[in-house]
Amino acid sequence: MPRNRNVLPLPYLGHYDEEALHRRKCQRNSATNRHLKELAGRAEIEKRVTFHLSRNAAARKLYQNVGDIYKVSRFLGHSNVDQTQDYVDGFVDESRDEDFVASMS
Repeated sequence: MPRNRNVLPLPYLGHYDEEALHRRKCQRNSATNRHLKELAGRAEIEKRVTFHLSRNAAARKLYQNVGDIYKVSRFLGHSNVDQTQDYVDGFVDESRDEDFVASMS
């Protein structure tokens, strides 16, 4: 079985259809976002919380702790380290990390 390039827990589909795989990932992201919205409501968080935001924040935190962009890239399942760098660069300003944490409390 080839290395799974997808971070979401999708079963290996053999020779899979890229379009079908994309639709399935979108459906799972939507379901996750619905659950996150419900959890944010229960926690009385007024900010919008999404799978994408949490993934970006996790990537940034992992990079802060590990300090190796290549390890973070492998963890996220990115095929190109430039994609990972975009995630990390989205949090260049450390105050944004504090804003993220503050929005969660």
